[in-house]
Amino acid sequence: MRNGTGASDRGNAILSDLPLDRVRAFELPFVLQRRVPLLATSSHADALLHEADLPQPCAWVMGHEGQGVAEPLMKRCALRVG
Repeated sequence: MRNGTGASDRGNAILSDLPLDRVRAFELPFVLQRRVPLLATSSHADALLHEADLPQPCAWVMGHEGQGVAEPLMKRCALRVG
């Protein structure tokens, strides 16, 4: 996802300008959590997107174009799809 096109697009993510200095991470109590599997996009994929048996519902994790998804987060993903 890009926030512009052509010469004005510097490749910044759409959410890159959100002020995150006051955002706090928190964890919901287990009984309030909705458990859905994480699926990551990766060039080192377990399966190709059009061939994968995708669970529903699921949540997608997409990393930086050059660096990908950080390894600690990748380990939490149920499936890597390319």
